[in-house]
Amino acid sequence: MKIHFFQQFPGIEPDKLNEIWSDPEVIVRIVKALPNIQEREILEEKQDEKFLRRKVRYLAKGPIPAFAEKVLRPDMLSWVEETVFDKKNMVYQVKCVPHFFADRVENELTIRLLPDGKGGTLRVIEGVLNLKVPFVVRGMAEHLVNRYLQDNTEKEYQVLKFEVENYLSKKASARKKTKESRKA
Repeated sequence: MKIHFFQQFPGIEPDKLNEIWSDPEVIVRIVKALPNIQEREILEEKQDEKFLRRKVRYLAKGPIPAFAEKVLRPDMLSWVEETVFDKKNMVYQVKCVPHFFADRVENELTIRLLPDGKGGTLRVIEGVLNLKVPFVVRGMAEHLVNRYLQDNTEKEYQVLKFEVENYLSKKASARKKTKESRKA
């Protein structure tokens, strides 16, 4: 199953959007807002002048559908997100490795932060999610995972958009005060 999301952030350049998106306090607010994430824990983080490498453990929450109750328990809905961020090109390469059934799930994403040509940023999320499960349940499982992914991506977008709007509002207010103080 292919994954495609395109999200517009007007008025903010890619590097500043990335700075806001990477802020630990913003991350906490995003995770709290996500309907299907119970816990996020940074396991490892290394960076140099070119790359940021991070491993983050996630634990999902929510009801397990009836067709999967015989093989899934809530504690099995966890994974490690392995991310490499190319700072120069503003590109994230993400691989999600589940703790259980790692041989049956393939999930890789590329996230690009691109200038939109109007002073804003386009966040492009593309990737694949392949579930190697019996054909009888594959469609239901992919539909369910896709819905969770869409819900979380949309909620993250809304929170991040709010954070960007707050940043831009504060920046505009500071400029106005500076302008007024120069007149005085």
